[in-house]
Amino acid sequence: MSELVAASTMKTISVNKAIAMAIPASLRRRGRRAGRMEGCGSNPDATAVRRALPAAAAAPATAAGMRRAPSCTATVMRPTRPTREPHGGRPGGCIEDAMASCYRRRPMPTAVLRRSVAQLFMVGLPGPTLDRATRAFLAEYPPGGVVLFKRNIRSAAQLRRLVEAIHAGGAGVRPLVALDHEGGRVDRLPRPFTHFPPAAVVGARRDPRLAEAVGRAMGRELRAVGIDLDFAPVLDVWSNPRNRVIGDRAFGTDPARVARLGVALARGLGRAGVLACGKHFPGHGASAGDSHFVLPRVRRSRRALAALELVPFARAVAAGIPALMTAHVVYPALDPRRPATLSPAICRDLLRRRLGFRGVLFSDDLEMNAVAARSTPARSAVAAVGAGCDMLLVCQSLD
Repeated sequence: MSELVAASTMKTISVNKAIAMAIPASLRRRGRRAGRMEGCGSNPDATAVRRALPAAAAAPATAAGMRRAPSCTATVMRPTRPTREPHGGRPGGCIEDAMASCYRRRPMPTAVLRRSVAQLFMVGLPGPTLDRATRAFLAEYPPGGVVLFKRNIRSAAQLRRLVEAIHAGGAGVRPLVALDHEGGRVDRLPRPFTHFPPAAVVGARRDPRLAEAVGRAMGRELRAVGIDLDFAPVLDVWSNPRNRVIGDRAFGTDPARVARLGVALARGLGRAGVLACGKHFPGHGASAGDSHFVLPRVRRSRRALAALELVPFARAVAAGIPALMTAHVVYPALDPRRPATLSPAICRDLLRRRLGFRGVLFSDDLEMNAVAARSTPARSAVAAVGAGCDMLLVCQSLD
């Protein structure tokens, strides 16, 4: 059976080489240069976003969101909930703290509460196999999801076995398995998987059909090894040339182009059977800092945000993207104190009520220094859920 799986995977990967080669070598070599700065000019999407934005911080519960178009994917993603978190040196400490907080409000059996809270988390695993300690953890705190990194992946056959073990090991809960597969420098998969070019190179072609083909090719390879969700596309507009954390990960500097190509790539992933998760709402491309290390601030007016940062996200929401990820970035015009991940004004009032997003909202990794340096992961988890996040990423350790 393993030989059949490996053969099927290799066939899928070899077919996808044609997609990667459809991009001229001259553009592939250009890499980061392909995201050259462009003027955004007039933007028809900005008007609709601007209408939604000014009252976002104090939006009434009855505020009408933008009209939602049919879904760009064939798969409907229901809000599930993930697990895990090191707090106070205790495995599952964040989950236990959240349980205590919930129990004070509404008593319920401990086992039921543990499983419910655990499913709020998407967790990272330590290695390429499920050792005894990891299996025990997943059985006691069955997560809503697992996110994989290079440390978890050795080969296509090994990855398929790992994903199958994760799906089977959730004590009756089938965890969602995800990874970051953008192309370019954000690529967790070794050969013989296709190494796709960065989004900036695809953006230089200005062709939504190519972007959709790339998304479909990515999705076929991911489905061949059992992956459920891809944290892509990047919907950030690269509007600050000093920003290197985004850079060539973005489709470019024109919000309309980023919107068209991002929606197309998400549609391609969906047609291959993989859920797309756009990121990083409401935009990370204008920041000067890297939220892995510092807490960036984007000091744009609401009008400027509506004309630039928010355009791709509004278009993706209208197209029915099934999931989005938040940014650990402060936007003083929207919320002067809290990063987007922890801000009800941004996650709930702007994204849910004003833009009409009905999908699953993921936090970025709560162990990133932008939030971890200012609070414990347990407190950040409670704040993120209160802000409107459905699933919480805690990616680095289980103890």
